[in-house]
Amino acid sequence: MSKKEFYGKVSFTGQASFSLKAKDEEDAEEIVFEEIEGIKLLLKDGSIIEITGVEWDLISEARRGNVSQPYISDFEIEEQK
Repeated sequence: MSKKEFYGKVSFTGQASFSLKAKDEEDAEEIVFEEIEGIKLLLKDGSIIEITGVEWDLISEARRGNVSQPYISDFEIEEQK
């Protein structure tokens, strides 16, 4: 029996923690949103899956209302004291 080719999409959410040095909080927020370029998806060695594209965006504010999504919250940044 020969194998058939399949295509599809899978959605994902997550969070990334960070630390950085900046002039002030506004500068720090700007750096985060400008410097993070992409998410790298890692596959197991020898995987038969080929990643053909990834679309994503940084989230500054979580959705409001009755529908919550895991790992999504408002952008948070604070100065270490």
